[in-house]
Amino acid sequence: MQSSAYDAQVGRTAGGIVNVSIKPGTNRIHGALYEYLRRTDLNANLFSSNANGQPRAPRNIDQYGGEVDGPVRLPHLYNGKDRTFFMFSMEQYREITPQPMLGSVPTSLQRTGDFSQTYTAGGKLYTIYDPLVLSVNPAYDPTKPISVANFHYIREPFPGNQIPTNRFEPIALNVLKDIPLPNQPGDPVTKLNDWFGANAGETTHFRNLIARVDHALNQSWKMFGRWDHNYRDGGVIDYNDWGTRATRKIHAGRRNDGTVLDVVGTVAPSAIFSARAGYNRFKQLSVYTPIDISALGLPRSFVSQLQIPDTYPQFTFENYLQTGISQWDTGSTASNMASSFA
Repeated sequence: MQSSAYDAQVGRTAGGIVNVSIKPGTNRIHGALYEYLRRTDLNANLFSSNANGQPRAPRNIDQYGGEVDGPVRLPHLYNGKDRTFFMFSMEQYREITPQPMLGSVPTSLQRTGDFSQTYTAGGKLYTIYDPLVLSVNPAYDPTKPISVANFHYIREPFPGNQIPTNRFEPIALNVLKDIPLPNQPGDPVTKLNDWFGANAGETTHFRNLIARVDHALNQSWKMFGRWDHNYRDGGVIDYNDWGTRATRKIHAGRRNDGTVLDVVGTVAPSAIFSARAGYNRFKQLSVYTPIDISALGLPRSFVSQLQIPDTYPQFTFENYLQTGISQWDTGSTASNMASSFA
């Protein structure tokens, strides 16, 4: 393991470097199989789920795989004993991790524009001001700078702290249809924390494949080639557990493919030649079901200008859960070659 002073072939990383040697095959066939499992019925309930009277959320793990190695033999064509060997391994990992969450969604009254019961933690009413109505402060002194004690305009609150229905934004009403109603009472004063996502969590599927072939050219020269592939389908994370298209979620993935060719040999009693070439490529991606967000009321002329126009928009609200999908779609490649002579 290296924690500092990296050379050029392993640059561009802020963490440690772990060097792993992949074992070669031998003259005898060897293999191994394994499985590790974890099931919901074998687990205790989470503290947060117990506190909210919820049953155990799904919690499953399966980690299984196998490995086989030995000499390369092609009946009637080639016998690789003492010369050519292979190794192949496969691993699969599947996990469901519960991540129950506590958050806030608009109450029934708030959805009708009634904020007469919306209070701060100190019991003070949240005043909702009309953004279209301003009046000049009669005490304003233009000879003095504007300050808290000398403000120019006075805002007017909505009568009864209620927004008239004719002032509702159609897009906001459509978004509200995708945000569920509270499923618990919440705080007795603020009404916050009125949503408990018992089944919020992350699902991960991972596969890993490695193959290696070693060959002895003669007593002095040897070579090997290695191929590796892995793909992580996840995390598939539903942060809100809303069960609607507006729920905040992500379905990420990452694919890695690599290959290495290594040659080493004795060129003189006191000199060894070693050369290695490697190539690695990875791609990060996001998986989602495209939707027509113009159905929310957004103009098609606006939607057509968006970089990603077919996913639910991210709307953030102070003290309340946000909507939308987090995502990325990027890819990059890297290759390296190293040789030494001593």
